[in-house]
Amino acid sequence: MPFQNTKIIATVGPASDSYQVLKELIVKGVDLFRLNFSHGTHEQHAQVIQHIVQINEELDTHAGIMADLQGPKLRIGQIKDNSLVLKAGDIVTFKDEECLGTMEQVYMSYDHFARDVKPGEKILVDDGKLVFEVVETNLKDTVRLKTLYGGILSSNKGVNLPDTQISLPSLTEKDLKDLAFILTQPVNWIALSFVRRTEEVEDLIQKIAAANHTAKVISKLKNRKPSAI
Repeated sequence: MPFQNTKIIATVGPASDSYQVLKELIVKGVDLFRLNFSHGTHEQHAQVIQHIVQINEELDTHAGIMADLQGPKLRIGQIKDNSLVLKAGDIVTFKDEECLGTMEQVYMSYDHFARDVKPGEKILVDDGKLVFEVVETNLKDTVRLKTLYGGILSSNKGVNLPDTQISLPSLTEKDLKDLAFILTQPVNWIALSFVRRTEEVEDLIQKIAAANHTAKVISKLKNRKPSAI
């Protein structure tokens, strides 16, 4: 069989975490399973890892395991009636104090948001379904945004800052707890989210080496201009 550079990665979720489904996926050609540590408990992930190891032994296969760390989690808060309709040109205000979201105020969970963003930078919400541009920031707690691509803004959607050098570390407290668990497991790869600096990758590599683990690091770049990689 010829060597393949392209690999098939499958994210494991509630519909695919059983022994039988994982086995079927390996038979169909999955090369690597991604465990998303934004969701699930350590016990649930450990069960999936055990299944994959057992299936590899049973089938004499080599499906790998990737533990994907959550990284900094940026989200908006609750939206009134869970539906705020925005069209291009609408101005909406993000604040760092909890509130019921309306056009006048939407809670943003990242308390350095107003200090990190700059006018002209793009803000993506709900996996990029809505796109905004920073109009103004008071550098403290309030940011005014212009809607570039509108739609329905609903509660607790994720926020991505592709133009912004955020001041949060790549490894959060949750990530460190997850990493301590991951380094007890036979994973092949550890994915680091929101990487911006070489030092962040080196720090993770050192933590892996200190645990005498053999996992390799995958750097997930979610900014257009990482600062020092």
